[in-house]
Amino acid sequence: MIKDLTKGAPIKLILLFSVPLLIGNIFQQLYNLADIVIVGRTLGVQALASVGAVAPLFFLIMFAVAGMTNGFAIITGQKFGAGDVCGVRRSAAVSTILSSVLTLFFSILCAILMKPILFLMNVPQEIFHDAYLYIQICVLGLIVANFYNLLASILRALGDSKTPLYFLILASVLNIFLALLFILEFKWGVPGSAVAVVLSQTFSVILCFYYIKKRFPI
Repeated sequence: MIKDLTKGAPIKLILLFSVPLLIGNIFQQLYNLADIVIVGRTLGVQALASVGAVAPLFFLIMFAVAGMTNGFAIITGQKFGAGDVCGVRRSAAVSTILSSVLTLFFSILCAILMKPILFLMNVPQEIFHDAYLYIQICVLGLIVANFYNLLASILRALGDSKTPLYFLILASVLNIFLALLFILEFKWGVPGSAVAVVLSQTFSVILCFYYIKKRFPI
């Protein structure tokens, strides 16, 4: 629900608002950590090494997207705090356009340069193929991560920091289930865990979108 953070005791408001953000940061990292554990347990050491080799790159890309969308949401929050409803709508629209364009450009650029990047990272040849497929699928699905972070940022800009956390937790659980399904049942190997990441993030985007549509008529 919409919550005006300009009214009430500042310290209490900030603490209640910040705790879900801190927990959310942990669950953001669980996406890749869960993949590392599942891949290591089900596919062996070499598969584990392939996911672990690109984990720093995965985190860098994800937090770059999250930082961009959080930055855009600052304007939305300022407009909301000022009571400027039209400004909130314009900010949300412009944020959607800019973040989508920048993310698509970044995804295409990374996809083209991914092999040279992995060579520069000295990824061993025996795990290169799986590592490349894993990070490439994540990069191509980056637009989904952008939309989740954007919608979650808009919710937080309107004072709701708990709902994005609930959706993120659900998506994290779904990611684990899908990774096990794709690896153990469908035999997709390392790429299966990357597909699970993208699909679980898509689920969180759908939840955020319909929640905003229903609860945030602004």
